[in-house]
Amino acid sequence: MQVDQSRVKLRSTDDDDNEETDYINANYIPGYTSPREYIATQGPMTGTVADFWRMVWEQDVNIIIMLSDLLEKGKPKVDKYWPDNLKEPVQYGDIIVEMINYSPLSKYVIKIFQITLGEESRKVRHYFLPGWQDFGANLTPDDVISFVRDVRMQTKPTDKGPICVHCSAGVGRTGTYVSLDVFKQAIDEENFDKELDVFDFVMKMRENRSYMVQTEKQYIFIHDTIKEIIIRKKREMEEREQNNIYQNTGEQMKPEENIYANQAYEPDPEELYMNVNPGQPTTVL
Repeated sequence: MQVDQSRVKLRSTDDDDNEETDYINANYIPGYTSPREYIATQGPMTGTVADFWRMVWEQDVNIIIMLSDLLEKGKPKVDKYWPDNLKEPVQYGDIIVEMINYSPLSKYVIKIFQITLGEESRKVRHYFLPGWQDFGANLTPDDVISFVRDVRMQTKPTDKGPICVHCSAGVGRTGTYVSLDVFKQAIDEENFDKELDVFDFVMKMRENRSYMVQTEKQYIFIHDTIKEIIIRKKREMEEREQNNIYQNTGEQMKPEENIYANQAYEPDPEELYMNVNPGQPTTVL
C-alpha cells in the first residue's frame, strides 16, 4: 500500500532504540496547489493513535478529514482517537488532545481540537462525513460536493501543513475525496480552461500510494460528481452573465446625472467559523 519515496516519516525521539519508530502508514499526495497538499493515511487503530497525533503535530496539520465510521456492519474500522467529552483533555503519547468545540451539522460533523506538546498548543479542525460505505459510492454527488465545498470555504490562509485525509485503509474513499477536491478547485479557478483527466490524476496518486481509488464504483462516482460540479459551474456562469446583461441594458444616464448617482458599497467578505458546543450558545472564532 505504501510507496517508499512518498511515505511520511516520523521524527526520531530521544528514547528511540530502533529504526522502526519512524514508521506510520501514510503518504504525501499531490494536489491542486502543492505536490504535498495531502497526507493519505490509514485510520488510527489502538496501537497507532499516538503515532497519528505525533504525525499531525510534526507535519503542522490543521485539517483532518475522516471518511469512515468507527464501526461498519459491526466491524471496527477506526479507533476513536479523540476524547469522549468537551474540555476533558486526553494524552496520546506525548500529545495532549482536548476537544474544545463540537458542531453536529445536518450531513457532517465538525470538531475543533486543541493539541499540546510541552508549552506549545495548536488548533486542529476535524471534519467527519458519516455513512460512506467501505469499497462503495453510496452517497450522492450532492452530499460529497457540499462537504468538499464547505471544507474548502473554511480553510484558512494561515493553514501550514498538508490536509490529513483518512478512511479505514486510507486508499479508496480517501483517494475519491482527494480527486474531487482537486478537480473542484480546478473547475472553480480555471473555468474549464484546463483539461480534466481523471485517469491521469488517479495514476499520479497511485505513484505516491497504492490502490488510491480502490473500486470501479468509486471511479465512476468521481466522473459522475465532476459532471455535476461542471453543470453547477456552468449554471452559475450563465446566471452571472444574464445578470450582467440586465444591468447593461438599463436606461443610460447622462454624464451630468451620473455625478449624483449613488455608488453601491460592497464590503469585503470575512470568513466566519461557527462552532457550536452542545447545550451552549453559538460562538464565533
